[in-house]
Parts: sequence; structure tokens; C-alpha cells
Amino acid sequence: MINELEELKKENENLKNKIDNEYVNRKDITKTVISELIRLKILKPNADPFGSTKNLLENFNKLDSSINHLNSEIKKLEKSKNKMDGPRFKATSITQNVSTPLNTLDIIDSRILDLKQIIEKISCYQSQIRAIINTLPTTDRKLIEDFYFKKLDVVDISIELGCDQSTTYRKVNKVLDKIKIELFPSKFIDSLL
Repeated sequence: MINELEELKKENENLKNKIDNEYVNRKDITKTVISELIRLKILKPNADPFGSTKNLLENFNKLDSSINHLNSEIKKLEKSKNKMDGPRFKATSITQNVSTPLNTLDIIDSRILDLKQIIEKISCYQSQIRAIINTLPTTDRKLIEDFYFKKLDVVDISIELGCDQSTTYRKVNKVLDKIKIELFPSKFIDSLL
């Protein structure tokens, strides 16, 4: 009976090791295939949500001016489109090249649509970041506002917190992780799997 139990334990351990090895091999193969597809530029590399969150916060104050610039570009494109769509432009263009006005107008329409989608995405991230920051505890919210929005020096923030600079950076990164999880939940879940 004891021998049978020992044999079952050994067999169970062997099966467990085999499954673990197969899983590791499959995971290695998957990583290799994905990295090769990225190298061949068939797939885009997965953006680091931590880096994306950090970039969004570092440039948060510039997002409104970016939206304004994109809106002014849209207005210029619409003005150009209206000129091209006018009867005088059409009459001179038809004699030169029949397909040019349509292609040019299509390109302008496509660019306007792209710009509007970019503005929508920026606005969405802005509102999400504001909402996430407003739900943070007061100390975390103040830390992020001081570090990213007010651009205070780490030394000043460290003195205010009563800790050294490395501890301040760790605290900032800890809060960034909270924001990242809220801002990019699917990427966080993927990183766990």
C-alpha cells in the first residue's frame, strides 16, 4: 500500500513536471513567434501601459493646446476643401486631370476624419485621467499633481513628504501603477496571464 502511494506520488510528480515543461515550451515558442513577427513589422510591439500613463501625465497640461492645434488644422483643411469643391476649381481641374479633384477631396476628408478621431481619443483620456485622479486618496492626488502637473522638483516634494528622493520616486511609481490599472485595465489583466 505504501509502495503504491509512493508510485502514485512519483507518477503524479512526473506528470506535473511534464505539464510544466510543455507550458514553458509553448510559452517560449509563442514569445519567439511574436518577437519575430514584431521584427518583421507584421505586428506592432505592445506599448507599455506604464510608459503610456507616464507620458500622458507628463504631457497632460499640453493636451488642450494639442486639441486646439488639431481643430485649427481641421478648419484649414475644410477651407481648402471648400475652395476645391467650388465651381471655379472644378472647371480648371477637369481640363487638367479628371481624377485629381475626387482623390484630393477624398484625402482631405480622410485626414479630417483622422484628426477628429485623434481629438476624441485625447478628450477621452483627459476625462478618464481627471476622473481617476479625483478618486485617489488626497496624498496620492497631491503627489501626482505636484510631480506631473505643477512640475515641482523631487527634492521639494521629498521635503514636504518627509522622506528621501528614492522613496518619493517609489511612491510616484506606486500611484502610477494605480492609475495605469484604471486607465488600461485590459493590458493589466493581460500582464497577469
